Amino acid sequence: MGKNMVPPSGGGDVGGDGDGVVNAVVPRWGKSNDIRGAKWTRVALEFLQDYPVGQKLEAEDFDKWASLHFDDKGNPLIKLPPSGTNTDDDAWKAHLHRRHELRYRINRAGAHMRIRTQYEKTPFVVDTVAMGVFEVRSPEQAVALSGAAEKIASLTKTKKRQLGHLMQSTDWDALPEYEKMMAENIYSDIDEFAFYISHKSDFIERKMSALNVRLKRLADNANASAASASKLLSSDYDVPDPDDPDFD
Repeated sequence: MGKNMVPPSGGGDVGGDGDGVVNAVVPRWGKSNDIRGAKWTRVALEFLQDYPVGQKLEAEDFDKWASLHFDDKGNPLIKLPPSGTNTDDDAWKAHLHRRHELRYRINRAGAHMRIRTQYEKTPFVVDTVAMGVFEVRSPEQAVALSGAAEKIASLTKTKKRQLGHLMQSTDWDALPEYEKMMAENIYSDIDEFAFYISHKSDFIERKMSALNVRLKRLADNANASAASASKLLSSDYDVPDPDDPDFD
């Protein structure tokens, strides 16, 4: 947005130069930090070159790719454990940690706006879609399919259950009456909060599902338009001759 533009509905902070002149609107979710993921941009772009947005790959494919690409010091991004390493071995657990760390770094670099503005590529993240299966997703797809609200609701239920376990093991007879009442009130508040989060998460998930449907429809329309353009430009298409007497 340019100068003197107001934030979109939902809010955002308006930046200024101190003299009352509006310079830009800062979204509620903030702006990309210039240094976030910068050191891993090259690796992220190399990954995107081999695995474009929309492609799925197995964890073994990710490991093999990483073993054949290198960091700025010339070291493989991942050193594969010896063939046949048991999944209970420390070597395998260390490998899983390195895989997770590398995917985290690629995602930090790949989801930065510089991928779009400087390199004219689609920003992306590598999301887990099943056990040992990843998918390269655009930010829009990742948001719509993140299940963030459901995860927050699940975490709230887990914390509530953990609190219940602690309260079950408390020696209430040794506590003064007012502390018992305070504990009961706190638990009631948490119970009410968990109910609210659960209800709100269902509402957000429905909105995210609707967003995902719209994104798919836009992608289908874009693919259809590209196919139509390809047909028009193909050699089989009979282009009318303006000099033809039948040309109107």
